[in-house]
Amino acid sequence: MDHIPPGINLEPEIFAFVQRSYDISDTSADLTIDEQRANYDYYCSHFTPPHPLQVASRDQFIDAPRGSVPVRWYRNERSDSAVCVIFFHGGGFVVGGLNSHDFLCARLCRDAGCTVVAVDYRLAPEHVFPAAFDDCYSVLLAVQLSADRHALDPNRIILCGDSAGGNLVAAVSLAHRDRGGSGIHGQIMIYPTLAADTSLPAYAQFAHAPMLSTQDMEFYLRAYLGEDGKPCAYSAPMLAEDLSGLPPALLLPMEYDPLRDDALAYHRKLLDAGGQSALYMGKGLVHGCLRAIDISPGVQEVYRRMVDFIAAAEK
Repeated sequence: MDHIPPGINLEPEIFAFVQRSYDISDTSADLTIDEQRANYDYYCSHFTPPHPLQVASRDQFIDAPRGSVPVRWYRNERSDSAVCVIFFHGGGFVVGGLNSHDFLCARLCRDAGCTVVAVDYRLAPEHVFPAAFDDCYSVLLAVQLSADRHALDPNRIILCGDSAGGNLVAAVSLAHRDRGGSGIHGQIMIYPTLAADTSLPAYAQFAHAPMLSTQDMEFYLRAYLGEDGKPCAYSAPMLAEDLSGLPPALLLPMEYDPLRDDALAYHRKLLDAGGQSALYMGKGLVHGCLRAIDISPGVQEVYRRMVDFIAAAEK
């Protein structure tokens, strides 16, 4: 298959997932932003099963300093857990929304027994940094302030996100520490983008990896920062000089992903700063592979570690 460069030895189930993904998606290089979003939404709809019966969801707007932010609440009707996961979706800061990661939020709600709040932050390039960051940070504060009303513990909040969402997890955790906040119990970063550029070795090694290329990432980073934007710790958390005092982290890179080294480097920096960080590498897996959870043993193991990390907040 021409989507798999030499030297990339995928798990067989992931090979089939990649094949199906490219069959569904429009891979044209000249899509407009609106076309990219429509294409991504269409693609995601093929990997969105019905909600588990015990999971109820509702959409809401949360007031924020720069306007209301759409969110989706997921409640497990068979659980009285006070843990809340706030989820920031991936999509290169450009595509995605409440529906694109609905499958994962509903599943986490069911399997971890927690409440999940998914955030529909503003997208680039119309809204460059710090728009998405501000929206995510505002939702964190709002959830903490309303915790009692929702039977949640404001000190048992876990931030979780994939890809661009993993960047937002790290950035919001940094800002909350810097601004004297508390209550973030943990942070889960799934194949996150954390660097300010594409200079880490994996960007060259897996420049043409399936599902995400280095060229794709260069486009997304430009879109997020804007033409004149300069990266900082809240847009590229790898630039943070001090990573001490942050919540325990779980980093989940994939073996064949240009973003792999972002997670590896951030994990080392967290440990060097005296923090708690666990890392699990998804062997034979690629960027965006969580959508293959129903077919891939490797993805199921990645997901199990997420659920176990969230469940630990109950103790």
